[in-house]
Amino acid sequence: MSITQSMFGVLRDFRHFFWPAKHWLRVVRLGALFLVILIAGRFLLADAEPAIEVPSDTAQLVTLVTPAEVTAREASAFVGTVRAVSEAQIQNEVAGRVTAVAVRPGDEIAAGAIVATLENSAQRAAVLQAEGAYESALAAAAQSETGVESAQASLEQAQNTAVTAVQSAASSYSNVLLNTIDVFFANPSTLIPGVRIDSSQTPTLNSGRVALQDSLSTLTSQANALTTEADLATVISSAESVGAELLILLDILITDVQQAAASDTLAGQPVSNYGGTLATARSTVVSNQGSLTSARTGLTQAEAALLQAEQAGLGSDTVTSAADAQVKSALGSLRAAQAQLSKTILRTPIAGTVNDVAVNAGDFIGAFTQVAEVANNGSLEVAFFVTEAEALSLLVGQELQIGSASGTIVSIAPAVNQATQKTEVRATVSDSTLTNGSSVTVRPVTSELPSITDETVWLPLTAVRFTATDGSVFVVENETLVLKPVTLGRIKGSTVEITSGVTFTEAVVADARGLTVAQTVTVAE
Repeated sequence: MSITQSMFGVLRDFRHFFWPAKHWLRVVRLGALFLVILIAGRFLLADAEPAIEVPSDTAQLVTLVTPAEVTAREASAFVGTVRAVSEAQIQNEVAGRVTAVAVRPGDEIAAGAIVATLENSAQRAAVLQAEGAYESALAAAAQSETGVESAQASLEQAQNTAVTAVQSAASSYSNVLLNTIDVFFANPSTLIPGVRIDSSQTPTLNSGRVALQDSLSTLTSQANALTTEADLATVISSAESVGAELLILLDILITDVQQAAASDTLAGQPVSNYGGTLATARSTVVSNQGSLTSARTGLTQAEAALLQAEQAGLGSDTVTSAADAQVKSALGSLRAAQAQLSKTILRTPIAGTVNDVAVNAGDFIGAFTQVAEVANNGSLEVAFFVTEAEALSLLVGQELQIGSASGTIVSIAPAVNQATQKTEVRATVSDSTLTNGSSVTVRPVTSELPSITDETVWLPLTAVRFTATDGSVFVVENETLVLKPVTLGRIKGSTVEITSGVTFTEAVVADARGLTVAQTVTVAE
């Protein structure tokens, strides 16, 4: 047998041993082979002669900087905020529930476009009533021959209607409170009613229930003794006030029921089952509020008609004057009702892009809540604040370096801003790539360096090694680093104020990170 055949035989036997048919046996044998090779290599490396470390004589390259250079570069730098020249924060004047949101962030809208709408069924009803009153006044002006007896009868009818509306409202409000709202309180007639469900507005519910205990009791007493000779306008106002208090509690409870967990129960029933009852009670209160408003309008109109009829016997000139006054009064009431309705329809005063919408349909918001932000993002300006001393060196029309772009100062506030205790400066900017709301660095463009005193200098933050109290900097003496302590002041941007420790012309290492005392260095040219 030749040597070649012997080698092939050995390789074949080696393969059969380490690559058997059974997979698990193959894994075990190959693992054992790998372990043997690893141990052998370990011993071979341990016997090898260790490498000889050759120290490096190469000195580290450092860059020097003087405080005067940094002071001249950074003393007049400000941080500004980019914002739109034309920008509007849309807020609501009255509290209410949001019924619709007409825009989304990013939408382009025209001036006067509707942004959101609040619940306004009562305001719309008031407008309709005021329109009716105005039309009635116009009709009365056209034919001002209404007799005193007819006007008196109309007034009595309006008074009877007002009495009925107040008595009906008192009864309905009492039923809503006792049979619907009080279910949610443990002790409704006490000073601490105790809310029986989870609510984020428990204090409001408790205080509202306590207040209704007195106000509804007073209204019920007034309604029971009410006659047409009473001050009906005052009693109607009291009833409307009680209705408003009930609506506040109902709105809170409706929200709490909607947000209740499926496992939450009240009086043996799921809390969510009470939603329908609360909604029905709310509709009842709103309906009675509308009846009270109608009764007030009818009473006012009837009283005005009677006065006009009584004045009719004084001559045609007086009749015409009274009729005109009635028309103006009705028109004024109509305009007031329309103004109240307009407060529930939130519009943008400017054209632009919707940057933010802060509410959703169904939210209940308080008065003067920011609903949306609309801005003309294509026309931007930069606003920044300076001290009184810095403001003296700035002029309207002065050129600025704003980031990598240029700009011009367009206004300097004549007084100090009370919030920042600084003077606000505004500037136009030529860079169309800036984003509304972003921050930029602003520097005046001037051929003169800021004045340098012996009291304040600035160094880059990277040049200082900070300690618990102050810090230190590196200076180079005979190509060797020497640590020098300094006293630190304010930090502005990427620089720190040095109040003592180095002179204006003394060069220090610009970046102290990774360096050590007595280290050999080479100064970069």
